Amino acid sequence: IGQSQYSTPSRPRRESSGLPNPTEKRSTFKAIEALLAADASRGEFCFGERPSLADVYLVPQVESARRFQVDVSRWPGIAAVDQACLRLEAFRLAAPALQPDASQP
Repeated sequence: IGQSQYSTPSRPRRESSGLPNPTEKRSTFKAIEALLAADASRGEFCFGERPSLADVYLVPQVESARRFQVDVSRWPGIAAVDQACLRLEAFRLAAPALQPDASQP
């Protein structure tokens, strides 16, 4: 087996501009929204009445979407989880704008 068999990608690589792909963000949010909607007994966070690692990962994604002017109200479950998290001091203090290295507008 030749070296090129292992080094040749099976599909063409997509050139990245370094910016988030809005289509990918929307499809990811659509999938998360479907999971949240399917669990009627989940509570106000992703998996119950207390935040979990899922919430810790979701909130920055919502913040990033807002930064790029994505209207997150299209995903009411995600927006509700985000609001529940932001009622907690730990999430509020972790906001990107409050970090020491945050650029000022």
